[in-house]
Amino acid sequence: MGNDNNAASFLALLPELQGIIITFLFVLLGVAVIFALRKGWLKNFRAGRDGVQFDARDNETINKQNAHDMSVKINDVDSEMKHRNRKLVTEIRRKLFYGLYLFKTCDLAKAAVSMALYFPLLQAVEENHFRSRLTRASIGRYLDELVKEIGLEYDAFRVMGAAGCDKAGVPAFGEITPMVRELLESQWVSKVIGHMTQASEKKIKTYEDYLRRFRATGDQYSIEVCEARLERNRNYVKELRDV
Repeated sequence: MGNDNNAASFLALLPELQGIIITFLFVLLGVAVIFALRKGWLKNFRAGRDGVQFDARDNETINKQNAHDMSVKINDVDSEMKHRNRKLVTEIRRKLFYGLYLFKTCDLAKAAVSMALYFPLLQAVEENHFRSRLTRASIGRYLDELVKEIGLEYDAFRVMGAAGCDKAGVPAFGEITPMVRELLESQWVSKVIGHMTQASEKKIKTYEDYLRRFRATGDQYSIEVCEARLERNRNYVKELRDV
């Protein structure tokens, strides 16, 4: 009978003992965290909905990693945009080649004008000078320069290829200039503007994401860099939509 009473008393005390043990473990954990922080072993931790998260790296290491990751993502955006613009050059060249059938142009002349278009546009993609060219103030001048450059290339190809065509099969560049300019306006400029706008919007999201991270670690230099680039890209998107 006595043993039964002892067992019952122990079971009654069990929840209280569990509470004491759990409290002791939390206190022990708190002491360990404070000790680790003072020793510099643990410099970043935060509590949230997902519980307590610890990061044994110091802020400088975290900031360097964040800066590197942000740079990689921005470079990926630029690479993707260049890839899309290169594909666009090929598409426009193909459309121009087919359009020359309206002029009953010989095959050598078709190749000449399509290659004449290809090189200046590809050079524009590699130089990536669209930020200064695709604005309301400069887009007309930019188109004039492109048409002129394509005309010079075409005339050079035309001289070399004319021997393989009769005279009627090699139109002067002036005859095909309206078609070239229309392609540049409706296909090249409008689609490049779309690619640039989408790229800038992706960059804005990336900078916003990393700005929060830099603020969390107090990296003032990177905060200022992100804020400046955010402002620049937001303004650029407005300019592109105004073209």
